[in-house]
Amino acid sequence: MQYAEVFWQTLPAVALPAEIVSRFQNSSIAITGFEVNVLRRNNVTGEEESVPAYQSYNHHYSPNIISSALRLKLDKNGEPMGPDHGHGKILEFELRDDVPKPPSDVQLNQAFVHGNGQEHRQIFHGHPAGYVQTIYAPGSFVLSPMQISTNDGTGRKGAGGPLPRISQQNAPPNAPYSPLLECPCTDRIVKQLGRISSLVEGTCPKALLQGDCYTAAARSVGYKAVQANTTTNDPNLPAGCLVARVAAGVNMFNVIFNTNSSSRTPCEGGAKPDPTKNHLIGSKVDLVTLSVDVNSATSLVTITISGPSQVWFGVGWNASIMADLPYAIIVDGNGRVEERKLADHDAGIVLQPSVKVLNSSVVGGIRTVVLQRSLAGQSADYYTFSPATATISFINAIGSTVALAQHKERGASVLELFHADTSSSCLCTDSSGTINGIPYDADCKAEPLSDLLRDNNPTCQVSSYIGGLACCINKAILLDSDQVQPPFVDEIFFKFRFYFEDYNPAAHQLIHHVEWSLNGCDSGAGGPNPMGCRHIEYDVVKGAGSAQGPDVQIFTSTFPAHGMLESSCSPSAGQCMDGSKVGPKGFKLIMAATHCHAPNCLRQDLYNADTGEAICIGIPVHGLTENVFDEEGYLFTPPCTWGDTPDFLPPPVLYLNTTLRMTAWYNSTYGHPGQMGIWQAKGAYVV
Repeated sequence: MQYAEVFWQTLPAVALPAEIVSRFQNSSIAITGFEVNVLRRNNVTGEEESVPAYQSYNHHYSPNIISSALRLKLDKNGEPMGPDHGHGKILEFELRDDVPKPPSDVQLNQAFVHGNGQEHRQIFHGHPAGYVQTIYAPGSFVLSPMQISTNDGTGRKGAGGPLPRISQQNAPPNAPYSPLLECPCTDRIVKQLGRISSLVEGTCPKALLQGDCYTAAARSVGYKAVQANTTTNDPNLPAGCLVARVAAGVNMFNVIFNTNSSSRTPCEGGAKPDPTKNHLIGSKVDLVTLSVDVNSATSLVTITISGPSQVWFGVGWNASIMADLPYAIIVDGNGRVEERKLADHDAGIVLQPSVKVLNSSVVGGIRTVVLQRSLAGQSADYYTFSPATATISFINAIGSTVALAQHKERGASVLELFHADTSSSCLCTDSSGTINGIPYDADCKAEPLSDLLRDNNPTCQVSSYIGGLACCINKAILLDSDQVQPPFVDEIFFKFRFYFEDYNPAAHQLIHHVEWSLNGCDSGAGGPNPMGCRHIEYDVVKGAGSAQGPDVQIFTSTFPAHGMLESSCSPSAGQCMDGSKVGPKGFKLIMAATHCHAPNCLRQDLYNADTGEAICIGIPVHGLTENVFDEEGYLFTPPCTWGDTPDFLPPPVLYLNTTLRMTAWYNSTYGHPGQMGIWQAKGAYVV
């Protein structure tokens, strides 16, 4: 890797030693613990040496031991085919057909995730006596690391090489750690909002967040048409992003964000606007200039289209491509107007006229036609305009001939309509947008699952997202485009050591993975997000304080214990505890480890909210020197472990309906994007 480069992909499978494969070819291995380190070979001595955290930062690692009975699903490029929920692709497997079929009650894959990152690599991840993770017929090892190079060739601690401007703005001066570990979004990153729609009746199925409101509104009405941008808290207004004209008929708008998320006022303000006093108007400039006036009082729509006077131009309604087979209005180079039902890449058929030409003029080589017709189409071949539909997709094209023929230019756009008077319209979104073309959905949960949405955390919206996993894709360079990447190439590798014994069902209890994030990301056993975590990070905001002090920001999530469990687990699911197998005696925690990154992480608490009992208090240990495992500016966090021998406290028992509360504390003297607060734990069924 070179400085500021991200490596995040699944490495080729490594075959386990032949003696291990042979020994357990018809039985299960019982893993009792493991160790991991990041190493390189010394160029002079050839010896292995540990790599300091300030030279190469391990964001996380995802190791799996896989049965010989399984085959990892790969695409034609050799990459895993599983879904990506924002934290790397989930490994998917299939049974091999060239080996004996394994028993139905065995585990065929195990993930070893115990607070998996730089902050846990020097810890022995051991299970208490009698608790194991098993794999039937173990055959190979697969690793999916996420690594960030912070080594510019000098080997020095701190920033090392250059830092992008976003890191310079947030990180403390002369920081002993590299802010690159926070995955800054540099100017190499392109962020775009998702599709925006104007709504005049009902409520938004997905509302815009505050940070996206102004950008979306300005894009919808035209950036020069926004007069004021304000925030209010009003139960009598619709919640979220609102747009209203400053005066009736004036093409100038006020943008309002109503923070009253509990408001149930619909976009029409509780009652539909008086149709005799209000109608919808809007305009859009694309290849043609299009204006529409939907008047429900007269049941008429007035359409104004402008384009070059010497050639044909046209608009297809409620469509994004010709394959949508839209109703179209075509104006030829002589000003003749024609209505058509388009076909896929074909002119389609001519329809009976339904529009009336109110005016047609040519000024400066631009032809403008003003048309009028009924809102309702004459048949299914015509588009029906509705006073309740304020967002209309359209295609438009310009030809190179007088008569309709092959287009010279074509495009697709969206027309947003707003009340002609000062009534407000809602702005909604169908997604949160994209980052470098990849869909981004922070999926910030409401309380009590998370307080990120309540506090409008910057990570919850594309426009204010400045750092995190979405800007740290494989091969990303975490520098601004005008910064030169140091040429030094570093080579590092991981080494894992596993401890094991023969599996004995009479003496061993199986343990399984359970997890919860501060953004309310559950594993899926009846929780709010059956697909698991899509977003597990957030920003620590500079100067955001709490009752613990002006420079201590606190995040909290209150959740049911069943949210950490899956609704079912297959034998090839290596990171799963089956909630359907939890009986009336509940399940018990055997290990719990926190996962956070930047050195501003102060502590993470896990409580039984029903009893007030502290389950685990995770206190990071902060490094003080340049020595490996004690690097200044970096941390490690010992896990909590429970067992059945006098050496351990007895395991805490949880039930499906037990209420848990996690709280994470961070120093907020400086801003820290892409921070995490996760409990990664191991549980066992109580029988």
